[in-house]
Amino acid sequence: MVEDQNKKLDCNSLPIGRRNCLRLAGGTIISMAGLNSLSATGKAGSKPIGETGLLTASQPDEDTWHTVTLDRSYSEPVVIMKAVSNDGFQPVHIRLQDVSDNSFQYKFEEWDYLDGQHTEATASYVVVEKGSHTLADETQVEAGTKKVKEKPKSIKFSDSFSDPPIVFSQGQTYKGGQAIVTRNESISTGGFETRLQEMEQFVEGHGGRHTNETVGYLAIQPTAASDYEIGRTGNEVTEDWHSLSFSGSYEDPIFITDMQTTDGGDSAGLRYANLSSTGADVRVEEEQSFDDETSHTSEQVGYLVANQGSLFDSSDSSGGTDDDTDVSVATTSPSNVAETSVTFNGDLTDLGGASSADVYFEWGESDTSLGNTTASQTLSSIGGFSVDQSNLESGTEYEYQAVAAASDGDEATGSKYVFTTTSTDSTSEYFDGQRLYSSDYSSLQAAVDDASVRDVVVVDANETLTSTLRIKDDIKLEGDGGTLSVPSDGDHGIGLYGPLKNVWIDGLTLIGPGQKPVLEGNYGIGGPGDNGPLQNIRITNNRIEEFPNNGISFTVWGSNDADDIYVANNTVVNSGSHGMVFGCGEVGESNSNEISNLLVENNIVDGVDQAQGIGTFGHSGGVTHHVAFVGNVSGRQTQNDRGGTAMAFEEDTHHCVAYGNETHTWNRGNLGVIAKNGQYNLIANHYAHDGPSGLNCNNYNYYLPEGPPTKNIYTHNYVDNCNKGVHYKNIDSPGNVFYHNRFSNVGTELSLGAPALDGSSDQPRVWDRTTDSDTGLLDTIGDGATFTTPSGEVGADVSWQRGSTDPSDPVVVTVDTYPDRY
Repeated sequence: MVEDQNKKLDCNSLPIGRRNCLRLAGGTIISMAGLNSLSATGKAGSKPIGETGLLTASQPDEDTWHTVTLDRSYSEPVVIMKAVSNDGFQPVHIRLQDVSDNSFQYKFEEWDYLDGQHTEATASYVVVEKGSHTLADETQVEAGTKKVKEKPKSIKFSDSFSDPPIVFSQGQTYKGGQAIVTRNESISTGGFETRLQEMEQFVEGHGGRHTNETVGYLAIQPTAASDYEIGRTGNEVTEDWHSLSFSGSYEDPIFITDMQTTDGGDSAGLRYANLSSTGADVRVEEEQSFDDETSHTSEQVGYLVANQGSLFDSSDSSGGTDDDTDVSVATTSPSNVAETSVTFNGDLTDLGGASSADVYFEWGESDTSLGNTTASQTLSSIGGFSVDQSNLESGTEYEYQAVAAASDGDEATGSKYVFTTTSTDSTSEYFDGQRLYSSDYSSLQAAVDDASVRDVVVVDANETLTSTLRIKDDIKLEGDGGTLSVPSDGDHGIGLYGPLKNVWIDGLTLIGPGQKPVLEGNYGIGGPGDNGPLQNIRITNNRIEEFPNNGISFTVWGSNDADDIYVANNTVVNSGSHGMVFGCGEVGESNSNEISNLLVENNIVDGVDQAQGIGTFGHSGGVTHHVAFVGNVSGRQTQNDRGGTAMAFEEDTHHCVAYGNETHTWNRGNLGVIAKNGQYNLIANHYAHDGPSGLNCNNYNYYLPEGPPTKNIYTHNYVDNCNKGVHYKNIDSPGNVFYHNRFSNVGTELSLGAPALDGSSDQPRVWDRTTDSDTGLLDTIGDGATFTTPSGEVGADVSWQRGSTDPSDPVVVTVDTYPDRY
């Protein structure tokens, strides 16, 4: 059955037994063709592995979701619902969320530049239990899920196909608010690649970078049975209609289709028309967010067509009611996952007429055969069962599945479940090599050069560095009483020169040649990033004083990315330029890179001459996203005549969060958080005091035409003793949200500053102040936060996973903001 909010039951106009229908408010009909059940072969009969449906609905707005209640329950269902019929002239596709054991939600999702309303249209869906299956005619089927972002993700099939299968893929979650489709490529007998694709304007603007979504896939061996057909076209489908002729005839069919190639890079989906018993027309549909053209190079398209009530095996070829009497078992999620042990869980869901069944688990490491079995248990009634398994390897990925052998000879196997044992969050496990002491060498550089993979170099002697210390991959630098001095302006203390990975710098003291009012000179820890990427870098518990340029800093440019970076519990005193700054993109360079998954936590910056206390930026093609500033203190500008910002998200930054920070005592420049031309950033529980302005949302003249900041959320912040509560300057597009912020002892709560360069003047889309004391700093930071809108919807949901020094345990920053819900 299909459910929806604001629904009224009205089935009078449809034949009984053929369709169920619901009427929405406004007279819209949602119809679902009678469910069929997909089945796989069993030892003594069939077992259902899925179902299908045909849905018709309209989309009143972008926020409405329609709920489908399934005909049966599943352990781990995978839903594919594409493409959409050619109703409505705006480009559209299906978006899914909340896929559960017996239901899912969908909406007709137009691209972000459109209004989100769509006329009545139709789409079919297929639901299949996760795992590998074989239909009655020996057709091979596999359903699975994978975390996927905008870059191609390789997915390996559990069992290879004899020939490349037809692959259908679709997002199962709604983590990121931007519209997406999935695009498939490189399909082979062993696997394929898929990726998320946002609209072209976002792809051109910031690479279409999207947070992780769970993507479901369905791979099916091409075949033509009596009641269903799975096939593909040649590489010949473009923006023009292409006619498909089915090999058989299907009454009132369901029709699923997906591109098998990504030969054309522009954002696109598929639409179909003229679906009949013998064929359908399909075409590639591009959107027009970036330009008006919609021509698309030829692609190969795969499709599935089936009769209603079909896809049964030989035990019930009529397609009628499923009278299956076989034993049935499900694999459920593991519990008590530890470093070397786990509890396997299963559920005996049907004895199938037998008096009892022996149940057990098969298990092994992922991508290997499940060559291990647990002891069996005999159950005489349905219900859950568990086995405690020990002697596992730490930090290892395993698979397991439940098995049931009934007393009447019938057998059943549940789908595979994947889990990873934990690993101790201790650097001794990764940096477990030798400990080399700098006092035993002629210089610290000599000790570093002598170190091997996973060695720890201990700084136990004072040293004056005559040149930048060059570290290498898989090395830890550990302070133990030694101080490093840098006497000259020309060299850095410790150089972060890419390519560099798996480095931990901990507990050092670095003293520079003195703070100077210059935007040049040396860094305490840092350096340029034109030589290669940075990956898995940890900078913790260091004290850095008196450097002419930056205390802790790196900049990556060209095509070099920085990812999985943790900067925590450092103290930076008296920097000439920035206390801490992390830049992406270099002026004058051709940049196509990004900073992501950077967590800057519990640091203190005390005394900055100009520029930023703590900041990040992306410019000239470089993009910064999924960065978290958490629990930091930044303040005390040392020169009265300098500009600068105590904390900043500058230029091309999006999906970043500043949470639970404090900024203070800034003399001339802006105090607080500035989002120059970023978007979808969150500034929350910030405490800004004693300065010219507390919170800032600016677009300086020289950043246009890159665009002003828009769709940023400022919420639960507290500004005290500042000239301006919010400095809002040069904003010529709406969308910024200021909700539930508190102000005290401020001259002007909202200062609009100068008008935008085009002469317009704009205000925040939402402005709401409060006197509640739940604003500002928190007693504890935790590992995430959720903020709600006045109507109770989620307005922002953020989290940060701190990871460890082990490369398999990375920093992960998640930022989902929904400014349009305020």
